[in-house]
Amino acid sequence: MRNAYGLPTNPGAIYLRSTGNIVFERNVVRHMGANGMNLDRGVHDTMINGNAFYQIADTAINHAINWNKYTIGKGRQNLGPDNTDPALQVRNDTIKNNYICRTGVDYSSGGGIWSYYSIGLKILHNEIRDVPNIGINVGWGATQAAKPAYNDVEIKYNKIYNTCLWCNDSGAIHTKSNPENGHIFENWIYNIQKRPDYLTGSNWPFCGIYLDDGSDYFRVEGNVIENVGDHPWYMGDTSGIGGLNIKVRNVNIGSHNTFVNNAAQKVGPHPVTGAITVMQWPEFPAWGSPNDADTATRVKANAGIEPAYINIKRDLESSLQP
Repeated sequence: MRNAYGLPTNPGAIYLRSTGNIVFERNVVRHMGANGMNLDRGVHDTMINGNAFYQIADTAINHAINWNKYTIGKGRQNLGPDNTDPALQVRNDTIKNNYICRTGVDYSSGGGIWSYYSIGLKILHNEIRDVPNIGINVGWGATQAAKPAYNDVEIKYNKIYNTCLWCNDSGAIHTKSNPENGHIFENWIYNIQKRPDYLTGSNWPFCGIYLDDGSDYFRVEGNVIENVGDHPWYMGDTSGIGGLNIKVRNVNIGSHNTFVNNAAQKVGPHPVTGAITVMQWPEFPAWGSPNDADTATRVKANAGIEPAYINIKRDLESSLQP
């Protein structure tokens, strides 16, 4: 197996390839020496709902892993974002109500949920905590161009905290490239603080939401972001100076991202220049008004695992008691 870098990826305790309409529900995956789940090419209409992932050496859910853009011309089939074959595309998967705790135990680049190029992916109502790197990643590469194998991504109602524990240039939610229609909506992100001993990305910040390389056509709306770094209310590019609620990289980023009513969305001084601003590039749309306290409270109450599945977290925590 190779990931989107064209490099071998760690195996998973559960592996899917060319499968459809499979449901994983109420399973416990713990003490894994590599990834929890690997979903490879041709996987579609998969439901990963109400599972617990604990003490995972690498990434809990590694999704759409075999989109290898570096094998073209080497006698291998193009599985990159330009692929138009429905039999190879990764489509219409849902990842929801999962409790993900302590990933990246041995591989510090590991994350909670990591997806490369997929179509119609929904990441909803998960609780993700204690992750050394990214909580949720969608997309790969660094292109603003629309791609047939990457569109319609939803990241909604997730509760993410204590991420970026070992890595800078990281975020609770991290995006790359252009899905044509991406929605990051009503997530609650909190408690991401700088450490003196980061392993990677020392000259880059860590963020609540990080729109990185080529990200475009994302709507970032109604998120609540608290206690992230030293500059909790500044939103923009401040490479190398600490933590940010929302960072939009000012290199190779599209002009069609929109930001509406995020609770972190307040005017504050630039931590270096002191200027009162929230965005420095005129090509970006205007920012929305800050969320009010009542709305923020509602978003926080709704984020994370839904009541019908909250017992998966409680049962796991009970089993860990001495």
